[in-house]
Amino acid sequence: MSDAPMPSTENHDALSHELRVHQIELKQQNEELQRAQSDLAAAHDRYRDLYDFAPVGYCTLDAQGCIVKINLTGAGPLGQPRAALQGKPLARFVSQNDEGVPTLRVSITDVTDRMRSEVERRIAAIDADARESERRRLALELHEDLGQRLSAMKMHLAALPDEAGPLTASWLNRKLTLNLGLNETPVDPAGRPS
Repeated sequence: MSDAPMPSTENHDALSHELRVHQIELKQQNEELQRAQSDLAAAHDRYRDLYDFAPVGYCTLDAQGCIVKINLTGAGPLGQPRAALQGKPLARFVSQNDEGVPTLRVSITDVTDRMRSEVERRIAAIDADARESERRRLALELHEDLGQRLSAMKMHLAALPDEAGPLTASWLNRKLTLNLGLNETPVDPAGRPS
């Protein structure tokens, strides 16, 4: 048998409470992570749909002019499936004009304002999520603090000797104020500041 002392019931209860709190925190973090993952997947699906089914052809090229990515509208005029186009130089699909010179007409659209508004929207969403997360953290912290204070109050009241006689409101108020730090202003039995 071990010579180590058995943990007290108070220590066991405190550890159990702490473990439950950590379990709740982990569960909340996991739920937030799952929500974020779901939101990310939905955003990815929206982006993919916007890209793939856009009414204009989109093509992403590498530094050598090879096709990295192309949408359905862009692949249509080239006459090959998208997968077959990846890695091929776009110049291969450029036609020659009447003089035999390769000609490529490109349409360039400035999407700066659209991108800026999207970035601002994302920043606002991140800010709102951060505020909500902070609100939850503070609520949990206040809940834990209040629970600990109420437990301490319960223990103090349970420890009062039965033979102490009738307890006055001022004595209880002074005891709670000093021991628990609940209220710096004394109150009368009706709960009004005295």
